[in-house]
Amino acid sequence: MRNLTLCFIGLMAVSSGLTACKKKPFTISTDAFILGSKSNIYVVGSGNQSQINPQVLNASVLIATRLKPNEVKFCSGTLIASDQPGGNLRVLANHHCFAAIDDEGIATSVLLPQACVSTKVYLGFSAGQTRSSTVAECLPGSLRTSFEGDLSVFRLASAVPVQFQPLPIVDPNIQVAGRTAMIVHYPDVPEAMVEAPDGGPRLPLAQVTMDNCKVIGNFPIAHWQLDKSLPFSIKHTCDLTHGSSGSGLIDATTGQILGVNWGGIKINSQSGLETVNVATGANFVTAFLNYNTAKLEQSAATELAQASNEQSAKPKSSGVSLNTSGVMPKKSGCGVVASTAEQQAQWPLLAVIALPLMLLIPRLKSRSKWLIGGAALVVVFSPSADALAALKDVNSAERLPTALVSPAIGWGSTYLMNTVFAMEYGNLHDHDGGAAVVTHKERPLHSAEWIRAFFALAELKSSGLQVPGEVELADKVAADPAARANAGVINALRGPLEARLALVEASFKGKDWATRWHTLAAAYRTDVPNCTDSADSLRRLAVTQSQTAEHGPAGAKGRDVGKAAIIPLVKGLDKTQAHCIVAAILRTSTEAQMKLDPLALLTAMSGAGTSLARDPDLMAVHAARLLATHRYAESLALLVELADIDDGYRLPYELIQRAYSWRQRGAGSVAIQSL
Repeated sequence: MRNLTLCFIGLMAVSSGLTACKKKPFTISTDAFILGSKSNIYVVGSGNQSQINPQVLNASVLIATRLKPNEVKFCSGTLIASDQPGGNLRVLANHHCFAAIDDEGIATSVLLPQACVSTKVYLGFSAGQTRSSTVAECLPGSLRTSFEGDLSVFRLASAVPVQFQPLPIVDPNIQVAGRTAMIVHYPDVPEAMVEAPDGGPRLPLAQVTMDNCKVIGNFPIAHWQLDKSLPFSIKHTCDLTHGSSGSGLIDATTGQILGVNWGGIKINSQSGLETVNVATGANFVTAFLNYNTAKLEQSAATELAQASNEQSAKPKSSGVSLNTSGVMPKKSGCGVVASTAEQQAQWPLLAVIALPLMLLIPRLKSRSKWLIGGAALVVVFSPSADALAALKDVNSAERLPTALVSPAIGWGSTYLMNTVFAMEYGNLHDHDGGAAVVTHKERPLHSAEWIRAFFALAELKSSGLQVPGEVELADKVAADPAARANAGVINALRGPLEARLALVEASFKGKDWATRWHTLAAAYRTDVPNCTDSADSLRRLAVTQSQTAEHGPAGAKGRDVGKAAIIPLVKGLDKTQAHCIVAAILRTSTEAQMKLDPLALLTAMSGAGTSLARDPDLMAVHAARLLATHRYAESLALLVELADIDDGYRLPYELIQRAYSWRQRGAGSVAIQSL
């Protein structure tokens, strides 16, 4: 899965300028959407148009929002009836079709400034008919969205020709499981992109999914924790792909809207692997259109809380064990097309050629070879001058240890839990602070999260390991009113290790969390590797690389290096060496880490095809670094694997899910949206 994710990230950076429409994740999958061995998505044309209900075809529209003069974000949508007598038709789609994105490229609850005001709707945009297609606009001020159900609706600014009729929504009280369905949508398929009738980037033609397309039914309550939309969603077997988001899941017999598509999910539970696509169901769609989703949201929250309480009361053997391998992430929208390709950085070709040769130099001792190879691996991830400057922070040590014992719960777990506690507090602090501004109320005290953050920051300082944003977080912890409210425990948090660990354990209200913490706390009794032997060798290599880059090909200064070149270098490291070099990098300043890029090194180790890929300490550090850079999806995917090794890792998994939920709600802007 991690290898596939790497490939996926690479594909997202190609020069086509196209990015995918994705659902906000808990964990990521790269192979949902197309569910079988081949795609069942076909361009609408003379060969299949007669099989498609013409009302369904004409009601399925392409939505395009102009972001820049030569950049358009597109989605699929469905015409529905006006909410005013004699008024213009409305278009039903996804929230994330119009959402702003965060630093990770993930859709937020905040709408783009161009949403609606720069949005056009293409009706009848089918093969051979694009020039005669109808182009309408979104009526400014009419756009309304639901983040929880991932829905949007807006009114057209003008009337449209009579052949474009709205589709009805199925009665939300009727069971739809087992129904044969179909989808007419506008996905990103390169061979189906054509010129827009009004100019600008090429846009996708109408396409249809009819084969192997059936509604399965609702998600069981045990799966609701995976995404906040799942309590209101239905799963189906109809192929989708990037750009299909917002399209209607249509009853093939009646032509009624059964739901609004938003993505795909892979769930590996005790009953086996299930891969399905997902649409927000008609019950939530109807409630959204009637301004009445609060009752459904409250009911779902109550049911989930009751189920969680019942589950925690059961013996462990009877519980539902989820091993989730994917929810497709909701990125910048259904698609973004630019008319000009983005230029990509060149690979450091010189480094690709030279680094393997370094490991073959016969006069070097084996220990020096791995240090030089490992350092070279780090250097090629960044401009050589940056690496040279960064390496001044590397700590020196006398010698490498002859062995490094790494139990399942080892030093990597301390770094993971410290990062989790820090991120948990940071997300809660920002969410509550933003909500307090909106509601004009004081931000509530959260003593348990504050205690864990105080503990984590002290442990990070003691170990010398760095986490991005640590300084800013320390300022928040120091200024928090919870610091005064919990003044009596501060001395205990500075006392003996066992007292500190016990205090953290007491901060968990749930017995399961406390039990899992008790397991992971053993990691704090292990030492962090301190074996950065021969820092001078690392510096000399950086100097050599810097000089070569200055006089060599321009490509040698690029930041990226091919995976094929990285993996052989990583394969030359044993566990002791890998732990040492990772710990050494984590001891550098956060500024240096941005240049040395430990995450790239850990990613390479995870895909090395050696024992490093399943080393718990390296996996734990990898998960922590992903979390620290807000890559929640990939972090949670790694923690699922770690939970298979030891159940204690369910604790960071669940804490991250909770922190992620606060991040979804945002820091004030989301609270404004929900008022």
